[in-house]
Amino acid sequence: MGLVPGGNKTVAIRGDKKFIKTVYDNGTEVEEILRQSDGILIVRRVRHQSFIGDYSEWNYEVGSEDSVPELKPRSSKISVPSIGIRAKSYTPICVRHDLADAFEWHISPLIYPSKTYDVSVEGKFIVVKTTNRKYYKKINLSDIAWVGEKSLDESLLKWNYVGNTLKIRYKKSVSIIRREREQMFLMQKAEKEATSDKKTPGAPSQQCPQQ
Repeated sequence: MGLVPGGNKTVAIRGDKKFIKTVYDNGTEVEEILRQSDGILIVRRVRHQSFIGDYSEWNYEVGSEDSVPELKPRSSKISVPSIGIRAKSYTPICVRHDLADAFEWHISPLIYPSKTYDVSVEGKFIVVKTTNRKYYKKINLSDIAWVGEKSLDESLLKWNYVGNTLKIRYKKSVSIIRREREQMFLMQKAEKEATSDKKTPGAPSQQCPQQ
């Protein structure tokens, strides 16, 4: 159940989204949010627990804080309009978006001409670099390890550059698509069993299956 393997999982449905929380023995927490209609992963974020019990900041592996309004922290401070000119940030941000048949990353803003970029596969990483040596990034796709794939396939990689945004797409392998379908089946099965138990007085509670 869930897209990340192992751990203890709990599921909550809010509106058109499914929230899955996975907690591991070492304190690491993973939160995944799926769209109910088609099971597409909208957000995956991870945080780790230190030996003294403190938690790190959330690290977004898929999506961002802006992907789901419920994730944005509520602020008790009164917003005061700023006066003057505020400098714009030109630090490129990389955000992953999952599709039914592919993984996709958007990196922006990148202001160099299209011919400047070089996107390739190096083992389990997608490597992005520029010929002017102004930008370099290694993208790790941990999902392939869950199906026993040790490296990425260059033939599944495509990219283009439009409007200051570099868009990278990696087509999902047959093994990844099969695993995602199996996980969706397990989630739906667990939800049906949980619903059935609620209707049956005295029935034992159901545990979410671990993968």
